[in-house]
Amino acid sequence: MKAWYEVAIPREDILHGELDDSMFAADLRDVLLERGALEYRIPEKFFQQTYPTEGLVNLLAQVVRRLTTGHGDAVIQLQTPFGGGKTHALISLYHLFRHGNAHREAPLVKHTLARAQIETLPEVRILTFVGTEADALQGKTPWGQFAEQLGRYALLEEHDRKRRAPGAENLRALLEDAPTLILMDELAAYAVNACDFAAQVMVFCQQLTEVVKSLPNSVLVVTLPSSTPYGEESERMLRQLEMIFGRVQAIYTPVEQDEFFHVIRQRLFKEIADPTEVRRTVDVFYELYQRHAEQLPEKARSDSYRERMRLAYPFHPEVIDLLYEKWASFSTFQRTRGVLKLLGEVLSDLYRRRVAEPLILPVHINLANGAIQQELLRHIGNRFASVIQRDITGDSAQARMVEKQLGTEYEAHQVARGLATAIFFGGFSAGEKRGLSEAELRLCAFRPALQTAMVGDALHHLTSKLWYLHHENGLYEFRLQPNLNKIVQEKYEQVSLEQVGEAVQQAVRKHAGSAISKILLFPERSDDIPDTRELKLGVLLPRDTRSQPNTESVLSAMWDKVGEKPRAFRNTLVFLVADEQHLATLQNRVRERLAYERIKADTALWKTLSEEDRAIVNRRIQDLQGGELFLVLNAYRHVALLRDGRLDWRSLGTPTAGTRETLSQRVRKFIEDDDLLLKQISPRMILDKAIPADANEVSVQDITDAFFRYTHLPMVESEQVVLQAIQRGVQEGAFAVRVGERAYYREPVPREALTYDATLLKEPPVAPATEPAPEERASERVSAQPVVIGEPHPVEPLPPPSKPAAQPSYRRYKLRVSVPSAKTYELMRGVLTPLMSHGLNFRFTVELEVQGEIPKTLADINIPETLNQIQADVEIQEKE
Repeated sequence: MKAWYEVAIPREDILHGELDDSMFAADLRDVLLERGALEYRIPEKFFQQTYPTEGLVNLLAQVVRRLTTGHGDAVIQLQTPFGGGKTHALISLYHLFRHGNAHREAPLVKHTLARAQIETLPEVRILTFVGTEADALQGKTPWGQFAEQLGRYALLEEHDRKRRAPGAENLRALLEDAPTLILMDELAAYAVNACDFAAQVMVFCQQLTEVVKSLPNSVLVVTLPSSTPYGEESERMLRQLEMIFGRVQAIYTPVEQDEFFHVIRQRLFKEIADPTEVRRTVDVFYELYQRHAEQLPEKARSDSYRERMRLAYPFHPEVIDLLYEKWASFSTFQRTRGVLKLLGEVLSDLYRRRVAEPLILPVHINLANGAIQQELLRHIGNRFASVIQRDITGDSAQARMVEKQLGTEYEAHQVARGLATAIFFGGFSAGEKRGLSEAELRLCAFRPALQTAMVGDALHHLTSKLWYLHHENGLYEFRLQPNLNKIVQEKYEQVSLEQVGEAVQQAVRKHAGSAISKILLFPERSDDIPDTRELKLGVLLPRDTRSQPNTESVLSAMWDKVGEKPRAFRNTLVFLVADEQHLATLQNRVRERLAYERIKADTALWKTLSEEDRAIVNRRIQDLQGGELFLVLNAYRHVALLRDGRLDWRSLGTPTAGTRETLSQRVRKFIEDDDLLLKQISPRMILDKAIPADANEVSVQDITDAFFRYTHLPMVESEQVVLQAIQRGVQEGAFAVRVGERAYYREPVPREALTYDATLLKEPPVAPATEPAPEERASERVSAQPVVIGEPHPVEPLPPPSKPAAQPSYRRYKLRVSVPSAKTYELMRGVLTPLMSHGLNFRFTVELEVQGEIPKTLADINIPETLNQIQADVEIQEKE
């Protein structure tokens, strides 16, 4: 589809950004004095710029018939909302009877003559009165002006000077000589100014209507607003004028709403260069609306809406409708003039920036443009400028932040800023209906180049991020009052770092669990950790993250010492350490929860919140509490061990979404799966690893303590694992055990007999008939370096293992598989983990479609948080 400015060519002054307010300001007095915009005072230009609407042609034809045949309405009232085209209609009547015969081919003149069924316009006198130009204190009255314009001021001079309305006979004598057209504009404004003789103005109006009605060759056309902005007294006078004219009036509406599309095209554009492209563009949008009909207002599905789109091009009908229905409800907004002026500024801005959209939607209006912004703010107040700046257009506006969070595609299409703009543009009204529904916003934003799911996604984020956007009863609107997001932000900033730290530690305590024999939370000194044989998990303070320079020295000190003494049982310690980046996420969420809890605890504030906001607070507290376990597990993801005397870092990775594991359960499972902690060992391991090659006898205590002391051996949870291996080895004939004078070999050893005083005999009393060949678990294949039992300290570090022979390999490996959800762990364990263990870099794509009820916490918090933390490129995310 072509850009709008390649099809609908704007006027030159719009293209060059040289808009003059006067081109939109119809003023009958300026026309009479031959001043002001050329489009109004030069007949040829006026007829070219005026679209012959049905209402305007009917009005002109009715006046022509009355002045030609004496039939029809003698008194015509034009009553429309402020700026509804009334003055333009009076200027049309003026030019028609002054210059119409010379411009019969102009569409407005041609249609009028055809409707009136005449060929030539009659010669008539034209009397005019413009209430806003007349001086009620020192100037001539309306009757004085009429007499002066007819050259018969002497007839009513005394009435004029004394501000007394003339009688009906004097008025008849003034008007009956020739056909007369009387045009009275802004009469209500004059009546307000003429407060000391307002009653005489009312009497004059009543007498004038009676006289005109009685004269077949006279017509009175008067304009009255539907309301007045000048207070209660002006409203009373307006109602009185309506009663006076009400007995004889015929009300005409010069411009119907849909006809305004033609007016816009006539006034703002030179030409439509490619009508075929207009139809093509409209058809593409209409087909889009049909495919997503259930998400849009019902009106968008009808054939008539397609026709409205064609007529409104290059604007979307919603742009005009929102101006016509919402902004025109303000008494300060001039319906025709205001719409044309604002749309002219919009066109000029979009053309200058070359916004190459096929159709101009409400989301494309640039609120950062000063002229556009001021056109709107003059009706709602300049205080909303700060709302626009902070939430929509500013460099650090919340809508911009939402786009950065959602990704480059959202930024490229300005999805969040566009939606916020549409809400601001369409949410204000002086009437009852404020705000826009989600369906209306989709209509303001949907376009072929944009994935429709992005609109709902961005709207959801705007609701939770913007400070002045309110969402109540299904409607979105901006207000000066800060919303719950702003209140949360203020409470958030009041939470101190110390309070966050305490809350994080409480969360860790809550989710530490007891899956490991002894859990040591937040040790700060080496003597905080006892030197015992039991397996211990030390959870470092949040401040001691993996990336902190002094963390490794803190760990080394705890492994090496217990206070001032050397630590004996070093192979019983596992440490869990936080990741700085993911800890920050946990801290932010904890701080947010504390902010919501403070709101709920603030009784005075709580009373001011709506029921909807209270429900949001309760729901957010619940969601944040529900997502806390995942964030704690995700933050504390680094395991520190001592292997072969050296610090060995292992990563637990990102936890599974929805997991209910505790910290200690997760660590235990990890070290068991990686064969760092063994539930059982083989007799062969004892022979190969726990007995020196030159020793024939070793005490059971030295053997068991070896697994608690020396870090090249796997960890065991308790001595029972070692004792069971010794019992098994004796029974299988791998070695013997001597207890006192009694030796056990190839027979069960009673558990109560297997004490620390017992001795394992590498050479049994009787040689075995066959060599035992016990099966060893793959997990027991550890370093063959023996340990010298009985030495106070292990001999470390160990020599590096011999380099394995090179194995055959492939240069490229690509795999496409489909795996059921129940086998995801096996995929990680058997495919991805081995690839990573070989130091290989690879990338894999996940296409996930979940059927069934998925919890919102999981879909809205846990999964996006995980994807964000692992820096995943998310191409599409849809939720229903």
